[in-house]
Order: sequence, then C-alpha cells, then structure tokens
Amino acid sequence: MSEEAAWALIGATVGILGSGIVNWLLQGRQFEHEKTMFDLQHRSASTVKEIFDEMLNHQKFVERSFKALQSRVGGYTDDELRQFLLELGAQKIDKNGEERWYLRSRKDE
Repeated sequence: MSEEAAWALIGATVGILGSGIVNWLLQGRQFEHEKTMFDLQHRSASTVKEIFDEMLNHQKFVERSFKALQSRVGGYTDDELRQFLLELGAQKIDKNGEERWYLRSRKDE
C-alpha cells in the first residue's frame, strides 16, 4: 500500500469516527429533549388527575357536577377531561339532566 493510500485510509477513518461521535452526541441531546417534553406533557395530565381525585374524595361531596370539575382546570377538551375521570375510577351519572361524576370506590356513601 502506498503512503498516499494509507493517509487517505486514515483520513477516512478519522472522518467516519468523528461523524459518528457527533451524531451520537446530537441524538443523545435530542432524546433528552423529547423525554423532557414528554414528561412535561404528562405532568400536566397528572396534575389534572390529582385535582379531580381531591375533589371527588372530598368528605362533604361524594359526587360533583362535570361543570364544577371542568371549572378547576383548563387547556383540555371535555372528552379529555372525561377520559381522566375514567382513568381515576370515576363513573358518570345523570341527575335531573346534569352530568355528575363520583368515584366507584365511594358508591355506598
């Protein structure tokens, strides 16, 4: 192998390794960014569930109207809020044409 070919091979190898390292670092940063964004999006949903759980576990009020629950949070559609309630173990009832929610675990109260 000639000296020029050896230097070309060394240059290509260094270029490939350098490019690989830079790409690996950039992908690591992108992954951390996406993970942070995912956590922030789901932290908001967790906060909404905590608010609903607190409201539905109140000693005085076994059930709450959907309007009362909805008034405490913003930024979500009605269907998303209903999904959060279902995930908490809440159940919907209709009382005098009003949508009300209670926790199934408190059904006997």
